[in-house]
Amino acid sequence: YLQSSSTNPNQQFVGEVIHVETSKGWLTVNVKNRFELGDTLELITPNGNLTFNLDALENSDGIKIDAAPGSGHIVRIPMPDEISLPENGGYAMLMRYL
Repeated sequence: YLQSSSTNPNQQFVGEVIHVETSKGWLTVNVKNRFELGDTLELITPNGNLTFNLDALENSDGIKIDAAPGSGHIVRIPMPDEISLPENGGYAMLMRYL
């Protein structure tokens, strides 16, 4: 077993998907680092990756917000149409382009 790692200095890990509401088209994200409306994000999943611009963001109560403040917060973002995930998020991660 060999462990290798790669990092992209142009990206920052900002959260992990913890729930998927396919019928409503939303992903619930456990925030790890700040991100905000207008950011270019990459959703990394076992089924492939997808880059998109964040055009909507809500807190856990469904209230529109401009930014996910950082670790310890739960937010919701629109689920990109081009991706399919299981209800539990399926180990999906969210990265922000710097």
